[in-house]
Amino acid sequence: MITDFAPGDRTGDALRVHRAQEHCRGVAAGVLSVHAVAMARGTEGVLLFGGYGAGKSVTGLALAARGWRAVAGDVALMLAGRNTLVGGSRRFLLRPSSPAAHGLAQASANAVPRPATRIDATARVPWVAVGTEAIRARLAMNVTVDSGAGPSAHVADLDEHTSLSVWWRASGYLLDRVLTDPSAAPLRSMECPELAAERMRLVRSAARLQPVREAYGTADAIAEAIDLELTEE
Repeated sequence: MITDFAPGDRTGDALRVHRAQEHCRGVAAGVLSVHAVAMARGTEGVLLFGGYGAGKSVTGLALAARGWRAVAGDVALMLAGRNTLVGGSRRFLLRPSSPAAHGLAQASANAVPRPATRIDATARVPWVAVGTEAIRARLAMNVTVDSGAGPSAHVADLDEHTSLSVWWRASGYLLDRVLTDPSAAPLRSMECPELAAERMRLVRSAARLQPVREAYGTADAIAEAIDLELTEE
């Protein structure tokens, strides 16, 4: 079941606290909240990992142009143990100042007023409908988009430890948000040692089922490589 990862009316620190609480409840239920764009073709999915401005969203847009649908635009919810995508955040936001957003200036007409540094490209992407069949994550790519790269993407395997580290960092994203209130306890303090140990168990299971690969190139070239890899499988 695909569910919408929606904040309701919460904003600012209240939203960050709410999502950190959802992270903890998810881990207890065997669900990881990973910092990733999730795209689907049929019932097969790909998770696009990467830091801020790495090019996750523009790669997702390039996949959408190839007929893929979006499952999550920033935080993907995944049932660990089966690596089944069960929902995520339903917005595609781009940073126009990032090199990864080069060539997407035409989307600025859809820019949301808050924050002004974001471009809202949500309407440019077809979405998986809420309530449809769950999607298996068949690929996990740590992407680095360079608009000046050559016509072909460079794709390579990561070693086991690095792959596990990518999963671990992505799975703690909602705990790493900085609160505006300087007197508030860090969000990471919400995850007790027992929950952290359970998250590590879930992460090891996810990484074992789907090791992370790295991809470097233009968004279109990376999308083409993903398309080809899943087709060949």
